[in-house]
Amino acid sequence: METGALVNHELLPRIPCTKGPRAGLTPTRLPEYSFYLDAHSLNGSGDQTRLWVGALEQLTSVQQLDLLTALPWANAISCVHLLRPCRAWCSLCYESRRSSEQPVYEALLWACQIVTVCPEHQRQLDTVCHFCGRTQYVFSSKVRPGHCSRCQSWLGREPKATPFGTDIGAQIRVAEMVGELLAVSASFPAGVTLDVFRENVRRHAQKPAVLSVFTLRFTTLISVVGLAARTSRAWIPLLSCLAA
Repeated sequence: METGALVNHELLPRIPCTKGPRAGLTPTRLPEYSFYLDAHSLNGSGDQTRLWVGALEQLTSVQQLDLLTALPWANAISCVHLLRPCRAWCSLCYESRRSSEQPVYEALLWACQIVTVCPEHQRQLDTVCHFCGRTQYVFSSKVRPGHCSRCQSWLGREPKATPFGTDIGAQIRVAEMVGELLAVSASFPAGVTLDVFRENVRRHAQKPAVLSVFTLRFTTLISVVGLAARTSRAWIPLLSCLAA
């Protein structure tokens, strides 16, 4: 079954609208093609993401699917400019997972707009199919992990002997830090609010000498952009500010 058929016949009819005059009601007709233009937001932390996660958990009887999205960080990191609107991937990750008979999947890390490199293979993420030369939506009716949603070609590639470049050190550090943030999502307390998160950031920024290696790196970056001094209750930090 194609992804589009599953979405159109099983998922979309169960997802109520979140905006407009029909907010709270399930759609009377399925969305047009434009649905896929904004579908990248389903990896985010908004109300629509929460509804989709709930529907999938009910249909599959699998819990904690929110860990596959940015929902655990909804109260700590702004959704503004959080996710890229077009698909990005590491072709070496695809190839290594398939060759080692591991599940091929789309890493949430690749969906983050600030992440431009693969920290494991230390190369730029791909955004264009090397067969048809086209970009892709993050989510589409014919999407398959590891394959181009346009021409259905396999996107994995063997590593080349020559490294991609040596001037991406800063980008690698950013990708590593975002990956570490996502990795702790499972242990992130559900009751933690923005106030608690902001207070921890402020305290860590004031006492860098006693921090762990990860927190020290994290604190150094946020201190540079002055996050510790911002105390407005309405302010939620952008991910690009936390790792820039």
